[in-house]
Amino acid sequence: MHLLVLSVLFCLLGVVIACQEYLVEGPQSHIYTNFFKLNRFQNNHPDEALIGWNAPEIYRLRFLVYGTSDAKLWINRYADEEELELVLGGENNTVSYLRNKTDAFESMKMDTADLLSPDEPTEVILIMTRHIFGRIRINAIIHDNGDRYVLKTKLSNKGNFDNKAFLISFRTTRNNNVRWLYDCPIENRGIQDYDFRNVEYPGDD
Repeated sequence: MHLLVLSVLFCLLGVVIACQEYLVEGPQSHIYTNFFKLNRFQNNHPDEALIGWNAPEIYRLRFLVYGTSDAKLWINRYADEEELELVLGGENNTVSYLRNKTDAFESMKMDTADLLSPDEPTEVILIMTRHIFGRIRINAIIHDNGDRYVLKTKLSNKGNFDNKAFLISFRTTRNNNVRWLYDCPIENRGIQDYDFRNVEYPGDD
């Protein structure tokens, strides 16, 4: 596995954009080895219209993924505490899920047959909102060839909120190859992407 810290220019739907690239490959591809602080991303664009009410966005980030199966994104709020994992194209590219590795009840899974492709990008919009009492809710909006899937979960309200504490990392299964483009420019489409204000989350009554 190796890290390419560079700007990658590519064409998506006829528009040239710049992202950072991370290639997951080789015998250590199943291990999270490099970690990135979200507050250092250059292209975070939370929905400004929602800032200041009781569920402000703190992150709205865009990723593009290439691979055949098992593209995994790890999200951690505090060191060695609560962890989330987004899995795209799991179980031989048939399902995807967003799981809370600390609390199984706060996980969500859905069928996403043939989601990933090594030739065409799968787009992921990651939206994080802070609700009252410090609870963080996370939405992963997945776009693929006109289809849209939404996975959602939430973190507990343990500790004090600090957006500088969020880290992410990438991995896949052993000897698999996945290419992540991260910190991609994003056009903020607001609730056209997803209106999370009226959403039931795992664990809600």
